[in-house]
Amino acid sequence: MTPTWLQSQTTVFLVTLAGLVALLLLIIWWRERSRRWGYGLALALALAGLFTWSAGQLFEVPDYLAGCPELCAGWRGYPVPTALSTMHGTWTVSPIGLGINFLFHGLLLLLVAALWSAAERNWRLPPAYAWRKVLLITAVVVGLWSLIPRYAAPPEPAVRGDAQRLGINAKRLAARALGGLDWRIQRLALEDVRRLPQRLQPDAPGLPPPTGPEWRVCLRSYTFFYVPWRRVYIDLDATGALTIGGGVLPLDQECWSAPFPESPYPFAVGQPVP
Repeated sequence: MTPTWLQSQTTVFLVTLAGLVALLLLIIWWRERSRRWGYGLALALALAGLFTWSAGQLFEVPDYLAGCPELCAGWRGYPVPTALSTMHGTWTVSPIGLGINFLFHGLLLLLVAALWSAAERNWRLPPAYAWRKVLLITAVVVGLWSLIPRYAAPPEPAVRGDAQRLGINAKRLAARALGGLDWRIQRLALEDVRRLPQRLQPDAPGLPPPTGPEWRVCLRSYTFFYVPWRRVYIDLDATGALTIGGGVLPLDQECWSAPFPESPYPFAVGQPVP
């Protein structure tokens, strides 16, 4: 599903215009700052193209049912979709999304380079120690980049109501359901929410049967540098407030086909949960 703001031509025009104005101002700043600004601009635009392509490969929201009366189309790209799912295993490129993403990454790279240049010029050290300054600035930039999942929200379906509540609870209860989160998991993003098959028997003798359908929440985990790492599924009780299990799967395996041997739910590999 295309984000709402991208469906408005006026909003897209204003965002693009503001980005172009900011890009022009940064180019003027670099032109006054350095004689080799042209080489720097060419390098930044080349890297912006590479980052735009990489974001389309790393960030994917599969087709989902959460908050939709029927299957909704997923997308690829970040921070805006660059390709939209046809729901038949193929993708349609979004020229508007490609242009906005390219502009965003170009602005980000030029801004980071400007901050780097200002820090390097204002932090004066003897020539013998110049390499230490470069090394420290590099370590800070790479460190902040590696931890970007901690402070930048990932792409995920814009759900509301019960689906949003279940997604939030699943992220909050993930560590308990899995017996602790792996240190490589730096961020969890919602992929989908679906009902589990209805149980007719209680979990243990003496306990009443469930009063309603339980839920499975599928999450995509990201590691350092926002690299996709694993899928995480969390099973919640009928209230959606308590976890009754969970697991970690490779990215090429769907949450809905995951067996759960310690649970009474009759999962069959390859069969989606209705």
